[in-house]
Amino acid sequence: MNLCDVYWARRYFGVHKSVHEEDTDGQTRRRVDRRPVRRLLAFGLTKTDAPAKTDAPAKAKTDTKTDAKKKEPLDINSASEDELKALPGIGDAYAKKIVDGRPYARKDDLTKKKVVPQATYDKIKNQIIAKQK
Repeated sequence: MNLCDVYWARRYFGVHKSVHEEDTDGQTRRRVDRRPVRRLLAFGLTKTDAPAKTDAPAKAKTDTKTDAKKKEPLDINSASEDELKALPGIGDAYAKKIVDGRPYARKDDLTKKKVVPQATYDKIKNQIIAKQK
C-alpha cells in the first residue's frame, strides 16, 4: 500500500477522527474510534499493489506467443485455397483470386495487382510470404 492509498483510505474510512468522551470521574479524555482503524487495516490487508499471480493464465499467454513464433508464414505461391482461407479476412472469393493471380514476386503484389484490398492485406501481411521457385 503506497502513501496515496493511505491518504484516500484515511479520508474514506475516517481514521483521522477521534472521539472526546467524559469519563466516569468527570475527566474529558480523547479516545480514538477503533472501528475506522479496523476498516483501514482490512483495506490494507486485502488490497495488493501487484495483481494476483496464477500459473494458468501466465502459461496460456506464453504458449500463444511461442505458437505465433513457431508458426511459419504461409507461401502465397504454393498454398492451397483451404490454407489461404485460414487467414483472417480471406474467404472463398479472395482465396480463388490469390490462386488465379499467381505467381507473385513479392507479397505486396496482392495489393498492387488488386487481388485483395489494403485492409485485408494489413491483416495478413505478417502471416504470408512469397517464395520464388
